[in-house]
Amino acid sequence: MSNTIATAPAGPFSTRERALLAAFAAAVLPADDAFAVPAASDPAILAAAHAILASRAREVVRALDALDAQADGAYVSAPEAERLAVAEAALRARAPGFSTLMTGVLQAYYQDDRVMVSLGMPPRPPFPQGYEVPSGDWSLLDPVRARAPFWRQVD
Repeated sequence: MSNTIATAPAGPFSTRERALLAAFAAAVLPADDAFAVPAASDPAILAAAHAILASRAREVVRALDALDAQADGAYVSAPEAERLAVAEAALRARAPGFSTLMTGVLQAYYQDDRVMVSLGMPPRPPFPQGYEVPSGDWSLLDPVRARAPFWRQVD
């Protein structure tokens, strides 16, 4: 799978904003051939992200503008590692609108059938069929509790 940056239909976003969103999506969720998943910049995933984020376009555009400003106006053309570093800095700084942007991209990505299949889940909505979870089986959390922290501490 390639990690090319694609754009999707405009909606409330300009061509520049769509390019910024695609560059951001490709940096934070790149394609992975080992798991047979596309990048979040895949046209179908971007179209879903645009639909999810459309109602909060002003907030999202503010976050995209901030990402671009942090990259001196060259976020789209910056190397993937630099785009990711800028996104991580925005996350640490709790930049305005960034959590909305990130949540929208993640929702679109994890709703994609190809991603669901790679996770071993049927590509369908959770309802009306639902998923079986044993009631009150707190032992399911034991592996998580036993695992060493894997995140970075934020000052």
